[in-house]
Amino acid sequence: MPSKQKTKGSGYERDVAKFLTNLYNENFIRTIGSGAFIGGVNKSRTSYLTEEQTRSHKGDVTPPPSFKYANIECKFYQDFPFHKLFTGDAAQLDTWIEQTLDVEDEGDVNIIFMKFNRRGQYVAYQKKSGIPTDKALHYRNEWYVIEFNTFFDNYQEDFKIACSPKEV
Repeated sequence: MPSKQKTKGSGYERDVAKFLTNLYNENFIRTIGSGAFIGGVNKSRTSYLTEEQTRSHKGDVTPPPSFKYANIECKFYQDFPFHKLFTGDAAQLDTWIEQTLDVEDEGDVNIIFMKFNRRGQYVAYQKKSGIPTDKALHYRNEWYVIEFNTFFDNYQEDFKIACSPKEV
């Protein structure tokens, strides 16, 4: 039987997938194994998997083909030391960033959806994604943190464009 924390995290991954599915009218699904299949010590598997197989096992949410470059992680925790964002020393966020970057492929839009009990939902994303940063808090060299609804109210289309396959 899975732990309470694992069940909580899996539920949030499904909630994010459902939210994105409804928002974009495309099928996002919770990744089987939530990225563990090719992350961390299993990174070597990417050497023999096809691009499609790799993309379908990375991150916590598997996007549809029109969001080819979305690398999505989801985190649901009891609390978060928000004051650490201002000092650039949020160790928990740093760990999540490392985990996200561990499965990154060239051109990926790395994004972390975060939910905290009685604190709300937030999004962390990289400046290199091309998604505007004018309403977000700057963190470290190139990461930004923004409230979840503010992100989608303002950057819904920017997120889709950033994740779309590039025309050659």
